[in-house]
Formats: sequence, structure tokens, C-alpha cells
Amino acid sequence: MTDVRIKRGMPLSLNVVFANADGSAFDLTTVVLGGTVRDARDNLVQVLQPQASTVAGAASVYVPSTAAWPLGLLRGDIVVTDPDGTASISEAFGIRVERPVTELSPPGATYDPVGDAGAPPPAPSPFAPVG
Repeated sequence: MTDVRIKRGMPLSLNVVFANADGSAFDLTTVVLGGTVRDARDNLVQVLQPQASTVAGAASVYVPSTAAWPLGLLRGDIVVTDPDGTASISEAFGIRVERPVTELSPPGATYDPVGDAGAPPPAPSPFAPVG
């Protein structure tokens, strides 16, 4: 699977196809699907709940919101586990979470880019302008 780019807050939708060594579709009817998304420090970001689809060997993952995900590079995988508990196939992928350029909703009431109303101005900078 290739890497994925998303804007934070948007849903994540992935489709994965698992194949045997000979190229035939992997049978997903008797296995358990699972997966996770982790950050660069191996912190858990999201537990994935892949579902086998009606297409042989295919599974899908849907995360309705990525609003709590950190910005930057994440890594994920989808693991196929046999009934005896051994992992038989794992599909890894990268996710680049980017800040949305256009906000779909206004900032919350606590957002104030210039500081609290009535607060004293910041101290003057000790640096002189370059002239």
C-alpha cells in the first residue's frame, strides 16, 4: 500500500487488498483483522477496525474523524491474524496528517490570536531594527 495524505479532522477511508504468493485473493473469511496508527514515538494514535468487504481478499477501514490526530508523519498497519493467534499478513502504510488550509468551522470562543482583552502589551523587544 502506498502512503496516504489527509487533512486533520477529515475522515480516513482505506481499502486494502490481500493476496497470496501466487497472486490469488487471500481468504479473509476465517481470520481476524486488526490494526493501529502510531506516531513517530510509537504512541498509539488510533485503533483500527478493518472489515472484510464483499470483494475477495479486500478489507476496508473507516475512521470518521481525525481531529485529535497529531500533525506530521504517522504509520499504520492492518494485520491479518489466523484463528490460532499468529499473524499471517501485515500491510503497513504511512499517513501524512496536514493542517487544513481552510477551516470549516470558526475557531472556538477561547481562541484569541492577540491575547486577552485588556491585558497589558508585551514587553518591548531588546533587538533594534536593522536599518
